Parts: sequence; C-alpha cells; structure tokens
Amino acid sequence: MSVDWNALITLEQWAEVLHELLAEARASILSGDTAKRDLAHKTLVEFVMESPNSIAIELDEFARGAIDAIKLPARDQAAASVANHMAEVAKYLKK
Repeated sequence: MSVDWNALITLEQWAEVLHELLAEARASILSGDTAKRDLAHKTLVEFVMESPNSIAIELDEFARGAIDAIKLPARDQAAASVANHMAEVAKYLKK
C-alpha cells in the first residue's frame, strides 16, 4: 500500500490507514511471502516515523506492537498478534 502521509490530517484518517496497514501485514504473514512481510514491516515503521506525535501516540503504540509481531518466527503467533492490534485500532475508531 502506497500512502501519501501528507494527505492524512485527522486522527481518524491516521487510524483508518493504520488499520489497513495492519490488515496487509496480517495477510503478508499468512501468505508466507517474506518480501511482502518485509514491506509491511517497512511501511509500519514509516507510519510511526510520519505520524504526528501530537495526535497519534496511541496509534504508534499499536503500530510498534505489530512491527514486533511481524518478526516473530511462528507465523500463526505473528498473525494473531497483528490481528489483536487491528482489533485495538478498530475499537479506537469507534470512540
């Protein structure tokens, strides 16, 4: 997923993008495709670097958790962890 970081203004926009990135990360883990998994990792790191700290600190925590999960050797465990972070972001969007 290519993201125009400059186009994201509101917290809701940042949360929606993070949710999409987490879904892609989970799919990449389940696919077993190392290149896709590496790209998902890279994009989540970019999210943390680009997100404004003034409004997205909690979202960054979810992204960091997924970043750690992507590198877990057990595919099922990694996918489940990312899914948990997706659920947290989904709750966050409903606030």
